Amino acid sequence: MTNKTVNKVQSLNFIHFSGIYSSEDLKDFYIKLSKSNFFNNVENVNFKNLHRIELYLKNKILIKLGNYDLQDQFKIVDNIINKNFFLELIDLRNKGTIIIK
Repeated sequence: MTNKTVNKVQSLNFIHFSGIYSSEDLKDFYIKLSKSNFFNNVENVNFKNLHRIELYLKNKILIKLGNYDLQDQFKIVDNIINKNFFLELIDLRNKGTIIIK
């Protein structure tokens, strides 16, 4: 009888990135995103014009980020997600304004 060792492959969290971005911008964004509480739920990231970014979560929530402090925006998103169950959209494109649908 032979012993076999089987290693379970953990599910990998791949994020699809699209749009126009530099490798430095992508690296900086990814580092900040990876520190967010909802990182494992991100499915797609689309870099839009005017340095705006759209995140698509696995639970079908669309998050629109603006061109200002990402860490602050990630904290806001985390607070909103934790307090709301049925969301479609979180729009933070304009600083000081939050649109939730």
